Amino acid sequence: NFTVTYHETQEDADNGENALVSPYTNLTNPQQLFVNITNNLTGCNITGAGFNIVVQEAAIANGDGVPAELIICDDPNTANDGFAEFNLTNLDAQILDGQDPVNFTVTYYATIEDAEAFTNALPVNFENTSNPQTIFARVDNDTTVDDQCYDITDATLLVNLLPEFTLEDSYMACVDVNGTELIGPTVMLIDLPDNQYTFEWINPAGDLEAITAAHTPLMGGIYTAVATDILTGCRREVTTEVIPSSPAIEVSPIVTTEFFAEEAIIEVGVQGYGDYEYRLDNGPWQTENTFSDASAGFHEVTVRDLNGCGISTATVLVIDYPRFFTPNGDGYNDTWRIIGIDTRPLSTIYIFDRYGKLLKQLSPLSEGWDGTFNGKPLPATDYWFSITLDVIFG
Repeated sequence: NFTVTYHETQEDADNGENALVSPYTNLTNPQQLFVNITNNLTGCNITGAGFNIVVQEAAIANGDGVPAELIICDDPNTANDGFAEFNLTNLDAQILDGQDPVNFTVTYYATIEDAEAFTNALPVNFENTSNPQTIFARVDNDTTVDDQCYDITDATLLVNLLPEFTLEDSYMACVDVNGTELIGPTVMLIDLPDNQYTFEWINPAGDLEAITAAHTPLMGGIYTAVATDILTGCRREVTTEVIPSSPAIEVSPIVTTEFFAEEAIIEVGVQGYGDYEYRLDNGPWQTENTFSDASAGFHEVTVRDLNGCGISTATVLVIDYPRFFTPNGDGYNDTWRIIGIDTRPLSTIYIFDRYGKLLKQLSPLSEGWDGTFNGKPLPATDYWFSITLDVIFG
């Protein structure tokens, strides 16, 4: 019974002229339109300002059309299973594609129905429920008076797995070797193909020591092995402890007792990383580093690493004198001398009888006293000696 027409001016509406045709493109924004309502039976009409038409700025989701995706590596602190926590705001820039984040809001949904209904938005920190997983992003224009200006697109969440490898909790490694070791070098191995992964070995000092899958450690301490997937860039770090062992770097045997003690004791000092056992000359091995009742003369001390990392040797001199001698010409014990005193060539030795008479002055470099005085043999009895030692400072 009524005809409704729309007009750009009140005059057109009053006259029923220049009615607008739909669809209509506005001339201004906002724009006021005028309405004419005519009774088709009587021809009577009413006119007035009908309403404003307003064009609001559209929202566009992922305007460039490049598939939106958020790819992360699995969490090294959880199971390497393809499920991890995403920060969904890291997708915002791809979804907005240049739109001002001050004016546009991005929210994410598990289904397109939730996105359309603007309900059940996913939390910002979201753990995927499948891998890969498709979610839906909704972009809303915050400057509009209602929620009709929005757009929806999909996005993909993908969790790349970390490299899988293990190391022993600890390794024993020979360091500072000298060629006497009984075992081969210790090799730590990242058992992954080198055409798919790159490798790093970080030593205890924090320095990069090698970039190969297999590595022989050069020091003791905590090593970090790193494998990186060439395709995904995901990396895993595994630590292990290298327990060093070595031949004795320095062997320092000393005689701890005074000159001419009844029992000479040798104590062996060592520097090195190993656990050691000790031997004096060709005697038995022992774990104690002291030797008692050492005879006069030079001795060879051998130190051996219990882990097989090698041996080291040193010599030590016990300076002492024989308590008796037999100058009978049989070629055995025919002279008396202080054993080892030739290493102190500036020393002087004096021999006396029981009454304090000087019988002989000896040089440390001589063959010793033959038991005579003025070419005549002296009787078998007790004799005394004194020695003046040279002292070396420095």
